[in-house]
Formats: sequence, C-alpha cells, structure tokens
Amino acid sequence: MKKILIVSAFFHPHIGGLEGYTLEFAEELNKKGYNVSIATNNTEGINNFDNLEGISIFRFPNFSIVFNKSGILPIPKINKLTISILKKLKKENFNLIITNTRFFILNHLILFYLNYPKGKVIHIEHGSGNIKLKNNILSLLSSVYDFVLIKLLKLKVGNFYGVSKQCNEFLSKYGIETKGILKSCINIRNTNIQKSVNETINITFVGRMVYEKGITFLLEAFSQINDQRLLLNVVGDGPILPEIKNKYSNNKNIIFYGAILPKEVDHILKKTHIFINPTFAKEGGQRTILEAGINKCAVISTNVGHVADLIVDNLNGLIIKIKDVDDIKLKIQYLIDNPQLIVSFSNNLFDSVLQNFNWVKNIEILEKYL
Repeated sequence: MKKILIVSAFFHPHIGGLEGYTLEFAEELNKKGYNVSIATNNTEGINNFDNLEGISIFRFPNFSIVFNKSGILPIPKINKLTISILKKLKKENFNLIITNTRFFILNHLILFYLNYPKGKVIHIEHGSGNIKLKNNILSLLSSVYDFVLIKLLKLKVGNFYGVSKQCNEFLSKYGIETKGILKSCINIRNTNIQKSVNETINITFVGRMVYEKGITFLLEAFSQINDQRLLLNVVGDGPILPEIKNKYSNNKNIIFYGAILPKEVDHILKKTHIFINPTFAKEGGQRTILEAGINKCAVISTNVGHVADLIVDNLNGLIIKIKDVDDIKLKIQYLIDNPQLIVSFSNNLFDSVLQNFNWVKNIEILEKYL
C-alpha cells in the first residue's frame, strides 16, 4: 500500500476552500487504497494526533500573524512537540509528499526536515497572484516573501501543478513549467434537485468576510435594488463581519449567518436561485462555485481563478467586473427580469461541474505520476 502525505496549512474542522479540497482529495485517495496522512497547523487548538475515517492527521502547534482585513497566516512553533511530530513523519517513509499553496511555512518546515528526493514531492498551487496588502510597502514585502518561498520550493519539489490555468500562469512568472492541472473538484451528492422561481428569490454569498472577497461591493449593490422579493444570504466569518453587519443591520432582506457547518451551507444553497462570487482575491479554484453548481444555482462571478475554466458568459453563468457595484446590480436585475435564465444557467452549470470537475481525472493524474 503506497503512503501519501498531504501538507495543508488549514484542515478540518477549520472551514474553507483549501480544507475542502484537501479533505475530499484525501478521501478519494483513501477509497483507491492509498494510505493517506495529513500534516496541518493546529489552528483550532484540538488533538495534535487524530484519525478521520482512516486518514491520519498530524497537527502542528502554531501561532498566527493576523492581517487586519485579510485573515491569518499560521506559523508552526519550533518546540518539543513540533520536533516529535516531525520525527514521527520521518519514520513513515512516504512514497509521495503533496504540498499546497506556496506561502505557508508548514510546507517548507516539513520538506526541509524530511529531505525527500525531489521526485517524491509535488506542489499544488492554489493562488493566481501575489497578495495585495493595505499599502504599497507591505504589498512589496509580500511579493518578496513569495519570491523567496517559491525559490525554496524549487529546491525541494519535483513537479508543480496548479488548480487552474491562472495558477499555472502565475507560477510561470517564476520560471516554473507546471506538469498540469489538478483541479479543485467536488463530489456530486444529489442529481435530482428541482427549483422553481417563486415569490422569494434567494441570493447567496459564501466566503471569508474579508475585503478581497468583494462582499462590500455585493452588499452595496443589493441595497440599491428596490425589490422585496429578493433575500440575500451572507454566509461566512471574518474580520470585517462586525463592520458590515452593523452597516446593513436595518435591511431586513439581508441575513448574516456567520460561520456555519458545511451541511448547513448545503441546505442554504439548495434553496438558492442566484449565487454571487464577487471576489478579486488572487484565488485559484473557489469551491464555493462548485458547491453552487452542484446545488443548481445560477452563478454571477468575477473572472477569477478557475472561473475562466468553468463559466461561459451567458451560457452557464454571468461574468461581472471586479469592484463594480453597478455591474453587480445590473446582472442581478437581468436575471430576476428573466427567470427562465436562472433555470437554464443553473442546469448548464450543473452539467459542466458534473462532467469536468469530478475527482476521477485528478486521481488518474496522480496515479500516473506515482
């Protein structure tokens, strides 16, 4: 039985796109008979050693650097517990190590300590650009940080993959020729979802409450539409949540859910007619769009990450401009004025996800590599 170690800075029960990608990838490999382990940061302060349905989990003690409106960056602590976990991983003798997202320190700690041959290491990139911070100096430092860590990865990694074409284009700027694409994928749970556009039209946003996700532009656009049939579900937690909740507290057509369990998100999406993804973050493959797709939502999105590989404008969704309140408002109005498009877009997107974003191709690529 071949043994695979997946390094993911965040993991279950922490909720997010990287966590969902890692969990489902590990589950699919487990089903195929591989012995899968996960190395992650203990951001939730739970057991350092765990097992999730046959998947071994190693959680490293860490502290976090907090960016005011952009989330956190976990950094492993160098202490006795960290060394003991590294020693346990060293004894495992993995056939393959998979690291994710270049800027997480945990990748580098594990690769340099275990010191595997480059042919036994692949990296999956989930970002499509350098992160922009609140001023030019910090953004420059972020770019330098990226440059250094990518150089370090090139010393230890045999082959690079992106989760989308935009990720691969980003890596090419650093002289990296990628091996291919290991898409952000999703398991289809229900193929018999039927929705009707009735008196209430549910619009939903799911994501981290950070400025780069575009939520402030969506809220401003929605508040300018005078239509009592519309209900906006805002799902997710993050640093700007208290600020935006306070600003829109008087709008009874906006519901803020905060952080909820994935099954509760799924329940909301099953009732959603229009899913809006206004992000302008340097993302690779947003799972939220895939989740909206398998729940037969019509999607309005910026052309970020794998959206370019998934959404065909005016066929299975609508593309909006970045940071454009008027364009968001225009596209929402267009769909509610043409309810038949909500149905056709959602059905077409469901078919696209079903055919092109399942785990079969990813597993085939990985098995071929092995």
